[in-house]
Amino acid sequence: MSSPQLPPDFLSQVEALETTSAKVRWYYCVIVNLAALNYPELIPNVWKHISSHLFSSFSHDEQFQAARKFREALIKATGIIGAAKAGTAIRGLSKCIPKELKDTAAPRAAEDQAAAAERGRAFHKRIYGRNPEFDPNASIEASPDYAFVIRDLLYGRVFSFDGILDDLETGYVIVSALIGNDCHIQLRHHMKGMLYNGATRQDLEELSSLLLGLAKSLDVRFKSPSIVIPEI
Repeated sequence: MSSPQLPPDFLSQVEALETTSAKVRWYYCVIVNLAALNYPELIPNVWKHISSHLFSSFSHDEQFQAARKFREALIKATGIIGAAKAGTAIRGLSKCIPKELKDTAAPRAAEDQAAAAERGRAFHKRIYGRNPEFDPNASIEASPDYAFVIRDLLYGRVFSFDGILDDLETGYVIVSALIGNDCHIQLRHHMKGMLYNGATRQDLEELSSLLLGLAKSLDVRFKSPSIVIPEI
């Protein structure tokens, strides 16, 4: 069986974007989605395109900050796709990144757990608080320990950490991971969360189209092949 390949024109789509921030976001959404789809072996191809196209006009500091966003996207995706897929992806990405663009410390390690948990609960509320479809007691009723792990640890330590990616950027990461995981109940909640926090329906339509197109090019078959952008 032949090795999977990205279509020759897939990565060229990023060139149509007008701003640098939009291009960086496009790349990390694709990286996260490839990890979720279990195609981490294609991430080095994405990095090669980043290095030859995006980074060609970047200063060293701009390259470092972008590389941090790519790593952070996979760290945050861990809470959606799991440590195994995220770990395989981030280690593969690390082999491509030059030493001078790598982190040498763990910023989350210096945080106070109580403060992180409080920040996580606030972030959770910003995503779900205005969503009438969301039942805040469902996770607690299912398992108080699960609810603690999600809200105090994943939201506290992982999702709400804003030293590299902000709330909306984190929303893009989570939705990209959920599309790859084919998890439509959570996807609907997080798309609504993005809409409540500054995204537009066009933003979500473009992201969905991009990532469904990527899945199709890799012949990935989803249980739920279509994505409905919710109303708020």
